[in-house]
Amino acid sequence: MIRISTKSLYGLRAMIYLAKKDQVSSTAAISQSEKISYEYLEKILQELKGAGLIMSKRGVEGGYYLAGKPKSITVGAIVRALDGSLSPVKCIDEATHKKCPEESACDSKMVWQKLYDAMNDMLDALSLADLAKGGVQSKRKKTPCTKK
Repeated sequence: MIRISTKSLYGLRAMIYLAKKDQVSSTAAISQSEKISYEYLEKILQELKGAGLIMSKRGVEGGYYLAGKPKSITVGAIVRALDGSLSPVKCIDEATHKKCPEESACDSKMVWQKLYDAMNDMLDALSLADLAKGGVQSKRKKTPCTKK
């Protein structure tokens, strides 16, 4: 089963928070608002900073802010910064692709390639601006995250 990590879920929530606030925000403020452990959130924010998605400001009024406009930061960039490749199988992973000895006879590779492409296309089509304004709707009637 393909799952997005808790780190990416929390990282995305923190990034949406920063997009909505549009100002320098402390780790404590994000942690309290999003109900994420301060220590875990700090590690996530450092990874996002290392990926160039957020910047930090030191001092009493310090904290984190987006490195670009919310419209230019995609969900895909955030998830890949925190989880790495979204490849469902090793032979599709662009970063670690190695020639599979069964590739010429593999009838299922197309399934995994289409899944990989669809996931990346969908996540790259969604920006922080889309999520911050709440304009993304699911085609599914009920999911664990939707209100009843």
